[in-house]
Amino acid sequence: SKGFNNSEKFVVGQDAAIIRTKNKATAINGFYFTNTTYTYKSMRYGDAFARKFGDTTGTGSGTTIAQGAYPDFLKLVVFGYRNGQKISDSVEIYLGDYRSSNPAQDYIVRDWRYANTSKLGLVDSITFKMSGSVTNAFGLATPLFFGLDNFETGPANLVGLSQVSVKELRIFPVPVSSYLHVQLS
Repeated sequence: SKGFNNSEKFVVGQDAAIIRTKNKATAINGFYFTNTTYTYKSMRYGDAFARKFGDTTGTGSGTTIAQGAYPDFLKLVVFGYRNGQKISDSVEIYLGDYRSSNPAQDYIVRDWRYANTSKLGLVDSITFKMSGSVTNAFGLATPLFFGLDNFETGPANLVGLSQVSVKELRIFPVPVSSYLHVQLS
């Protein structure tokens, strides 16, 4: 597998993962996400632990939901922390969503998509919590892994700050091809 924009490396995250920033107040403006191959195939085809999305065969669901129309989902929620305190805002990302009454809108993410996390503001860490509809006696049965790439950080929401002091400024890459990165410390 390749990362966003065919990069050679990307991060595989999992439920309850934590990313800590170097600086005490960093804005994580966003990042690219996707399913891992394992998670995608489990949702698409089912496996020894989880049924495929939308399929109620053998689940004993006891509902009136039509075969193949079960409202499955796998969701990733991003929470921000500042000084050990959880920020009230969060960002929801659906890795697979079969909840629509229109089956044409059902999807499982298999490409890189952008998650805008700028509303979290300045953070010193973020955590990831996964939830979903396919469960068994032990909890979620869908594999709890996801891909992350190209974190964008910066001084996103500086409203109310009268001054920002910078000890070091790094700008890269030089020359620029598509993205210019500015790192403040």
